[in-house]
Formats: sequence, structure tokens, C-alpha cells
Amino acid sequence: FQDDVAEIRADIAVTGMEGETIAAFLYVDGIPTDKKEIEIDKDDYRETLTFPHRPEELGVADYEIKLHGVTDDTFDSNNATSFAIAASDDRTNVLLLDGYPRWEFRYLRNLFFARDKSVHLQHVLFRPDRIAGAIPPDPVPASASRPFAEAEANALPESREEWLKFDAIIIGDVHPEALDEIAWESIRAAVAERGSLLILIAGPRSMPHAFTSETATDLLPVTLPPVLSDTFIPPEPSFHFRLTTKGARHPIPRLSADPELNDRIWSGLPALHWRLPAGEIKAAAEVLAYAEPAGGVDLSSDPERQHANALIVAHRFALGRVVLLNFDRTWRLRYGLGDVLHHRFWGNI
Repeated sequence: FQDDVAEIRADIAVTGMEGETIAAFLYVDGIPTDKKEIEIDKDDYRETLTFPHRPEELGVADYEIKLHGVTDDTFDSNNATSFAIAASDDRTNVLLLDGYPRWEFRYLRNLFFARDKSVHLQHVLFRPDRIAGAIPPDPVPASASRPFAEAEANALPESREEWLKFDAIIIGDVHPEALDEIAWESIRAAVAERGSLLILIAGPRSMPHAFTSETATDLLPVTLPPVLSDTFIPPEPSFHFRLTTKGARHPIPRLSADPELNDRIWSGLPALHWRLPAGEIKAAAEVLAYAEPAGGVDLSSDPERQHANALIVAHRFALGRVVLLNFDRTWRLRYGLGDVLHHRFWGNI
């Protein structure tokens, strides 16, 4: 986005050049703009380089990272990589809906409104905390056309056309009565016809197990069981977050370019204490992460139980995508680190 600094990362691998120094150059439209010297201190050398770069103009620019000074190379076709970056002044229009001011809602609202300038946020809380006896405010429908600083709304978009202006729609633990069939049809149109992203964040009160709308259940990447017991009581006292084989390669849970480090980040999260049973995974859906019960139960070679314990499920729906989070604790990514991983995870989504 305009005025943002792009962090361009490159994984460098050099073999058989211990003691030598080479250079990595960043080119923008053929002009060198940055240089990193690499002192090779071992025979099998690996390093991740970061080139911070602020695009000077809007539009698409051609980039290249190229190594100079490589000697006695068997072949030089892998000494450069090219890519493009588009700099835009557009913002991502995000609609955030939730029933109660739970922690997940609060941190997402703060992230998208106060910290991420690439997002134009509209948020609606159906049951906010209010002072007893206070006069209810006038209705303020959510709209992507409102000024950038006016994020708080208290009513749904007024028309199908308003729904279709949103690039991403995040729905938390919303009571079924808050979203009628007209609203769900508009959400479906935004996903299927416009290509919007729908993220559903499970909650113990209603989401998604209490919804009976056929349109809503059609959008889900899972088929819920017909009857769920007390959803405030999780299937196990505590569990750890684990990535599936597909999840380890998928961009959504990629918090580090290093697969081993990425796995350690997720595995190192404190134990979580609530999730919703996953139900049956639809045929074209992908399970990206699952709950592994605390206490040393290893499910890494049991895909059936991984699906039963699914935490992140995604699928394509016509032109768009739907992501279901069967837990409401992504804010725990902030544990000991502040915004970094929480912001990156939601940026990936």
C-alpha cells in the first residue's frame, strides 16, 4: 500500500565458498536500490536476507534479487529471482460482526482500526456493554463508503449492494436472529459473485452450531452434527495447536518462511482451553490445523482424528473463499510478543 515499507525476504544458499564474500543486490525496474554483503563462514551456508523497500510510485514494478561475486559456479541460473510488486492506494474493506465484546472481537477491532492502515474497517457489535437506562443510539449502518476514521456502526449494511463492497466479512459469535435470510443471501453473493472472503470465528453461544439458515450452512466448509451438547464445555480440558501437512505449506498459518520455525511457533503456543467440535469436513475443504489434546497424545499420523479435531478449515466457494476458525483464541498469538504474530496471521488470511 502507498507509503508502506515492503519487507522483501530472500533465502540464500551457498555451497563450497567458505571464507569468501559475495553480494546480493535488489533491483527495481532494472535499477539497483539496495545491497547486502554476505560473508560466508561455512561450507554449507544458509541465510535469509531482508530488503526493506518503500515504493516511490503507485502501480506495478518489476523487482529482481541477484547474487554477484559467485565464483566457480556449476550453473548460474539460480543466482537471481524476479517478481513484481503492486503499490496501491486502495484499502481492504473489512466488515467485522460479533455478538459480544469478547477478547477476539476487541483485539481484531484494535488491530484493523488502529494499527493496520491498509484496512478500512466497519464493525458492528450486536450486544455491546451499555449503561442501564441510557437512550439507545440512532441506527448507523455499516458501509464501506463511510469515511476512513468512522469504523463503529450498530446496524448491518442496508442493501445487497452495500454488502458487496466488502472484501472480507468476519462473523463472530453472532446470535442467529441478528442475521436473517436476506443478510445471508447478500453474504453469499459477496463471496460467490464478487469473490469476497468470509471468515467465521466459532463461539460457544451460537457460531456456527446454532444457525439453521440453509444459505449459512451451505457456505460452511464443514457439515455440522445435527445436535451438539453444551458448547460451553470443550471436548477436552486443554489442547495444543498443531499444523496438518497441508497447513504447513499453506499461506494462512505461515508465521515464518522457515517451516521448522513456523511449526515451533504454533506448537509453542500456551495450551488453549476452548474449541468447537468440527463436524464432518466437506469434500473440497482443507484442514490446516487441528487440536492435539494435552498430555502427550500424538495425532500426527492420524488424519481421521485431525479432521475430527479441526481448528482451521478453508474451502473455495465459487469466486470466493470461506475460512472457519473452530476456536476463538487467535489473540493468544500475542502471548509475550505483542502484535507481531497476531497481525501476521490475520494479514495472511
